[in-house]
Amino acid sequence: MKSLKQTVEQLSCDNYQNASHPRFSKEVDPAYSKGYIKGFTWVDEVCTYYLNRDKVLVRELRMHLESKLADTQGLSDSEYKQGLQASLKNALAALD
Repeated sequence: MKSLKQTVEQLSCDNYQNASHPRFSKEVDPAYSKGYIKGFTWVDEVCTYYLNRDKVLVRELRMHLESKLADTQGLSDSEYKQGLQASLKNALAALD
């Protein structure tokens, strides 16, 4: 199953490729072409919105992980604390 990002990126690419024929073809009715381009523009804007939203969600996740990491500073030194901090740092590194 594709991720949301892969699905939206694929939709955006397919949408762009499919828009060229009605846009530049002399065989297509101008009214159809105008409507098609309007739909193309709308789908492109929606794709951009969701791709940007994905970036916001990653930033939020990073903030939550950093907050939890900061919360661990109050724990007494122990193997538990080291393991907890290591797992949180690994998760943060995976977001880079």
